[in-house]
Order: sequence, then structure tokens, then C-alpha cells
Amino acid sequence: MPAIPDNLLAATMGRKLATVRRAQGLSQHQLAQDICSQPMISHIENGTYIPNAILLAKLCERLNMPLEQALLSHYPEIDQQPEFNQQIKQLCNCTRLSRYVRLFGYDWLGRTP
Repeated sequence: MPAIPDNLLAATMGRKLATVRRAQGLSQHQLAQDICSQPMISHIENGTYIPNAILLAKLCERLNMPLEQALLSHYPEIDQQPEFNQQIKQLCNCTRLSRYVRLFGYDWLGRTP
């Protein structure tokens, strides 16, 4: 998969965070409180700054928003597939390799199930 340009990542992530913040009736100042500055929120939402992992995690926690929702938002074909996202999440949390084999029809050694 080709790399996503930083400006596209920043813009789509910022729009997603702004949309969720507004839907919850929060101001930029309220979102930023004890996390960062209000101008930083503005830069993130305007796509001029990409937050580091710690800042993004804190903002997502404040918004009660799963981190993967913010991170997957720049892949529209994935972002619009909640069932697919849920299945991938379950597989990532699964410890049984057999589910991976059944899902993908092969294992990493090249054998078919």
C-alpha cells in the first residue's frame, strides 16, 4: 500500500477529531484542558499539525473515541466498514491462529486448511 502523504493524514485526522468534538458539544478549549493548548487543537483540526501518539491518545480518551477510529479515518474504504473493523479488532485480540487460517484460507507456511 502506498504511503499516505503527511498533509492528507493531518487533514483527515483533524477533520475527524473536529467532527467528534463538535458532535459532543465541546469547545476546543474544553478538549484541550489539561492536555495541550487550545491553539494546538486548532492546528490539529486544521491539518497543520500531526499529534504525537501520546497527545492523540489523550485527545481520543477525552472524546471517548477509539484510537483506531482516528487512525483509520484516512482510509475511506475502511472507515466506512464498521463490520470489517470490528472483525479485524477481534482477530487482533485473538490468540488462536486457527481463526486467521479460516479467515484468510491459508497459513504463513503456505499450507491450506
